[in-house]
Amino acid sequence: MNAEQKRVVDDVIESVQSQQGRCFFIDGPGGSGKTFVYNTIYHRLRADRKNVQCVAWTGIAANLLVDGRTVNSTFKLIVANDNKTSSMKRQSSEAKKLKGTDLIIWDEAPMAPRQALDAIHDLLRDIMQNGSPFGGKTIVLGGDFRQILPVVERGSREEQVKACLKNSALWPLFNQYRLQTNMRVQGDAAEWKQYLLDIGDGKLPTDQYGDLPVPDHLQCNDSFIDQFFGTFFSDTLGNALTEVAILTPKNSDALRINNEILHKLPGEAVTITSIDEAITELPSDALNFPTEFLNKMTPTGMPPHELHLKVGAIIMLLRNLDVKNGLCNGTRLTIVKISRRVLGCTIATGARQGQHVLIPRIDSYFDQRLPFKLKRRQFPVRLSFAMTINKAQGQSFNKVGLWFDDPIFSHGQLYVTLSRARSREGIKIKSVDNQMRNIVYHEVL
Repeated sequence: MNAEQKRVVDDVIESVQSQQGRCFFIDGPGGSGKTFVYNTIYHRLRADRKNVQCVAWTGIAANLLVDGRTVNSTFKLIVANDNKTSSMKRQSSEAKKLKGTDLIIWDEAPMAPRQALDAIHDLLRDIMQNGSPFGGKTIVLGGDFRQILPVVERGSREEQVKACLKNSALWPLFNQYRLQTNMRVQGDAAEWKQYLLDIGDGKLPTDQYGDLPVPDHLQCNDSFIDQFFGTFFSDTLGNALTEVAILTPKNSDALRINNEILHKLPGEAVTITSIDEAITELPSDALNFPTEFLNKMTPTGMPPHELHLKVGAIIMLLRNLDVKNGLCNGTRLTIVKISRRVLGCTIATGARQGQHVLIPRIDSYFDQRLPFKLKRRQFPVRLSFAMTINKAQGQSFNKVGLWFDDPIFSHGQLYVTLSRARSREGIKIKSVDNQMRNIVYHEVL
């Protein structure tokens, strides 16, 4: 550990061992070693027979932690009219486990709305039957407010900022620690590190639209897909494929790029179609929505009607199937066998990398802004050679391609994309007129 990391680890361990119940926030840019700090704290306290619960807001980030789980599954959070509360009962087995927990580590916390933090605070006080903050538990939050903020559907800038953790009444309880040494970039990369921080802080000059020029060494003038995945079109697929990704702001671009890459990969493609149904209050109303219309729909978070797959392809799980064993929404998998009712896969990243799992066909539902509930029976996965910027947060890759045909639209997205690569040499950008948009809400920083 460097000196910054060691100070955090020592203070957290002291709080747990002396039962001080302190609250910590580890603020560090991408690559500063936050995950390394979490894992160090976890193993050190487990050696002392302390109970540690590691959670993250997204499934991808949770899989990078030891025994990581999502926040929603751990604390049974439920959402109703933008309010969050917990459905956990004090007598339940989950509550008893939390009661015996000495430390809670929460990664990528700035992605979560402040209502989630308030709900967990109330839940832990109810479980512990005391009025101390978080029931007297030591809690460690980590993240970077330069990154993506909580998603507020159709929310304005003011609404997104209002949903931020910093606007919670609990925020003054947290002792803030800053990790400023970038452990991810390699070699003589001080200039690149500062460039990333200037983008995250919004210090670089932009035009009237918020655009700034793409540096010459990051521009991609060749075939974008071939540059990143060309070596895999003829070679045997292996773990190296999971170290490459194309990131884009919108789902529609990610879906199109994924299909192009799959077409070029060796092997025979298998197409699996879903069974779609419109569920309405009156069964006769379902006749107004023909099957062909339902098949064309691909809502956010739902698998497509026609799922094109190949052995060796990288896919992403879209549902929490087995959170305890790492099968969360966002888990990346490599396909090893395809059948009609089950997919044989290996986990592609995280502590369980290489572990064999089975993915069944299940029923998924979607009813947001629809006059009916869409029911789709399909494998809950999507191709994941390319993914949205929001889905990539919390991951690191050797090679990252940034596809900016559509401009960035939210705070921190440019900073997140550029900091996903382990080195400057691993980044290439394709954009209109070699311009990239940078949106920064300074009031959050």
